[in-house]
Order: sequence, then structure tokens, then C-alpha cells
Amino acid sequence: MPTSSAKKLLVSGDGAGSNLVKALRGEAPFGADIGTPGATFRRMPAGRPAVPPEKVDVIKKWIDDGCPD
Repeated sequence: MPTSSAKKLLVSGDGAGSNLVKALRGEAPFGADIGTPGATFRRMPAGRPAVPPEKVDVIKKWIDDGCPD
């Protein structure tokens, strides 16, 4: 599984708990650049506009569904 800073990027079937979704939403431990309490990493994509929430929801659902092809 791909990792970021020694953290798993995602766990198939757990969209809400996946670091990819947290990073895109700016949820701790991501979001240090946008003032998220307890964050130690920047929101993704760093230095770029945030991914719209509806697109992050599609990614979350894909992960929840087991990351099908």
C-alpha cells in the first residue's frame, strides 16, 4: 500500500479513516497550513486549491467499496 511520511495512504474499505481522504479534507493530522487543530502535515494538494468536497466524497466511496478497478 502506498504510504506518506510512513503512514498508510489508505485501507481498502475504510474511506473515512484513510489518510488520503483526511489529507484532501484537511483533517488531523493534515491541515497544518489551514489551521486544523493537532495537524502536523499540510492539506493536500499542498499549495493548490482544495479538492471540492463532492470529489473527495467520490474518492471516499471508492475506498469504502474496496477500491474496485
